[in-house]
Amino acid sequence: MQLLKFHATWCNPCKNLSKTMENMEFPFPVIEIDIDEEYETAAVYGVRSVPTLILINGEGEVVERMSDSKATQQEILGKFVK
Repeated sequence: MQLLKFHATWCNPCKNLSKTMENMEFPFPVIEIDIDEEYETAAVYGVRSVPTLILINGEGEVVERMSDSKATQQEILGKFVK
């Protein structure tokens, strides 16, 4: 499993999410993807807004997906944080 964190340097909600996540321990790697630099990867996963978190399994299949709702962020982060 990997958590893909799609963000942009100009995105204030992305910065807030980063602050929230910085002291959390995840049982899998968190891969940061800047949509301005890696737009092709963002397109592959259908990212249309940031921040977006996508949990993928070992085969690259999407297990969970979350986009910019604070309530959803807390729910999903709570589910996967140690």
